[in-house]
Formats: sequence, structure tokens, C-alpha cells
Amino acid sequence: MSPHHPTQRPEPRPWLFEEPSMPHYYGDTVRALMLAAAAVMLVGVPFYGTALRPELPVFVTAMLILVCLAAFTSPRNRAVLIADAIVTGAGMVIFEMWAHASYTSIPLSAFALRQAVALLFLFAFYFSGKTIRALVIEGQSEEE
Repeated sequence: MSPHHPTQRPEPRPWLFEEPSMPHYYGDTVRALMLAAAAVMLVGVPFYGTALRPELPVFVTAMLILVCLAAFTSPRNRAVLIADAIVTGAGMVIFEMWAHASYTSIPLSAFALRQAVALLFLFAFYFSGKTIRALVIEGQSEEE
């Protein structure tokens, strides 16, 4: 049977994960972790926000940035991969500091949600760093 036979359907492409097109590319994992962080932020904001009215625009903006970066993450776009690392690193620092700065004055559930977001950002930052390292090593080997 030929590969273009009319009764054969092409394999469906996964909507979230694709096979890496370069060794040590973890952009799909970073994408999933950023979307998970945005989802936890969206669902959890009423529970971990201490002053929801002034905080809500900041959370909505952060969620939009995460989702946009996740959408543009690609092995062909180094600038977005670097932006992923910067945003996830900053998000981890912000949520971790926010969790620990007020852990004695907030409910345990609020602390746990802030920690969960910080952990998602931590893992996303780790995989972003691995991807950037692979890009740097690949770039060095091309120059040689």
C-alpha cells in the first residue's frame, strides 16, 4: 500500500506534546508546566490572594504571559526559550518568597497553593535551563 493511499489517514499529531526535533529539547515539558502553573494560578487566586482587588490584574497579566510564552515555545525560537527561563525563574522566586513571607499569617491552603505554583515554576525553569544548555552546546559545535 502506498503512503498516499486514500483510505489511510495520517497519524494525528498530539495537541500538547510533540517529538523533540533536537536532542535535549524540553520545550514541550516547559510548555506543559507553564500551562499547569497558569491553571493553578487561575483556580487558586481566590484562595491564596490576600487582597484580591489589587492582585487580580497582576495574576491575570501573569497568566496571559505564561500562556503566550507556552504557545510560542519552539526549538526554532531561541528568544522565546530564553524568555521561558527568565519568566519561570522569576515566577519561582516571586511565589516562593511570597509563600514564605506570609506563611504564619495565611491559611495552610493558601501557603500550599503558593508553594505548588513555585514548584511548577521551579521544574519549568530546570527544563528551560537544560534546553538552553543544549542550544549553547549545539551552537558551539556548529562554530567549530
